[in-house]
Amino acid sequence: MKKLIVIFTILNIGLCSAQTRFTRQQLINDADTLYQAINEIHPNPYYQYSKKDFDREFNELKHNLRDSMTSMDFYNLITPLVAKLNDGHTNITPYASRSQEQKLFPFRINISDKHEIFVIDSYGKTKLPKGTQITYINGKNSKDIIKELLRYIFGETDYFKKNYLQLKFSDYYANTYGYSSFKIGYIDEQGKSRNMDTNGVDTDVVEKALGSLLSFEKTLDLTLDETNKIAILSFNSCDIPVEFAQDFFKTSFDSINKMGIEYLIIDARFNGGGTDLVGNDLLMYISDVPFKQYDGTDTKISYQLAKSHPWYQNNEAIWDRLRKEGPFIIPKEEEDRYFLDPYPDSVRFHGKKFLLTGFLNFSAATDFSWAFWKFGLGTVIGEETGGLGHSFGASLNSVLPNTRLKYNVSNKLFYNYKADKNSVHGVKPDIEIPYEEALDYTINAIKNGKL
Repeated sequence: MKKLIVIFTILNIGLCSAQTRFTRQQLINDADTLYQAINEIHPNPYYQYSKKDFDREFNELKHNLRDSMTSMDFYNLITPLVAKLNDGHTNITPYASRSQEQKLFPFRINISDKHEIFVIDSYGKTKLPKGTQITYINGKNSKDIIKELLRYIFGETDYFKKNYLQLKFSDYYANTYGYSSFKIGYIDEQGKSRNMDTNGVDTDVVEKALGSLLSFEKTLDLTLDETNKIAILSFNSCDIPVEFAQDFFKTSFDSINKMGIEYLIIDARFNGGGTDLVGNDLLMYISDVPFKQYDGTDTKISYQLAKSHPWYQNNEAIWDRLRKEGPFIIPKEEEDRYFLDPYPDSVRFHGKKFLLTGFLNFSAATDFSWAFWKFGLGTVIGEETGGLGHSFGASLNSVLPNTRLKYNVSNKLFYNYKADKNSVHGVKPDIEIPYEEALDYTINAIKNGKL
């Protein structure tokens, strides 16, 4: 289960804001709290970035802390260091949101492999043609901006970080640079360098546009096309009550089978994860063979986990070992990861199955997608998932004592089915196309007899 576990109640929420200023010692205490949590809770935080380098940079960071810094000042200093651990489930988030007066960069962008910026669309009245290259923003070279902002993205791979930044560029630019108006340099359609001045747009304008792009309002939804015998199951989150998901899937597959549906499209492009139990129930309706999502996990047993998790709170053997050894790891070899049987033939779906994926497919959603892929349940269409086959998760979360910044730390290392230490990649689509086009492509290909 790659679900966040709350380990402390968040108190005094209203005591801090983005403008609250802290003493240097308060900030040092927060940095030490986060450092201790990472080292005590995480199974192997330095699997990609060495502890020697992390400790050196951590000490430099503490040296650079000063009196009268805000929570955002602290966030901007410590986030790039934590992000170097390359674990999307180990992260830190700002306590306070931006002010209402803050305006956002008015274009949706694409980032090339060379860190060049190209316009995809406009959020406001100021327009530039699609594909226009932006060369600088407010006097700063675009490549330097991308290099800087990538330091703030939590994730396992450069692929995920780049894609996530281009989706959320306006937010990250505002958090880091703070401008509300923009002097933009660009190359016009004749290849000439131009510049323009424009104001930013309101946050809700960007959120509305991205909401339309991601195109879902419900965590689970079913659309039936009786004429073409197509069902589209929108699987947008695993972070929902298991009982709700079970009722939804039961009702959905009853309707799918009664209508004689022949093609099932599972749209998991925007599913950011939650609990694997939701994915298990869906797999029971579409798998013809016993299955499992994981071969096992390495679990770090820390005092924080033992205090918070009902499995360990009253386990005397766990507490005795903690008192004797301190935090320890239960390896995957000591787990019993058994295969699950699918539901009976009478309730399962037996037609053609298609799974849509993209970089926003993460955590428990990737575990579901990995099982779909490895058990050969159907055709995967879209882009590689953001989550990996061998990755950390099941975060414990809390807040830092002074700045009240929220943080998460992984306490498990997951080995998905047939994954090993070399499986540092996501689910690879059978048909690779831009994730935004995956649904339309699949529907049209089915109608035209190509799938």
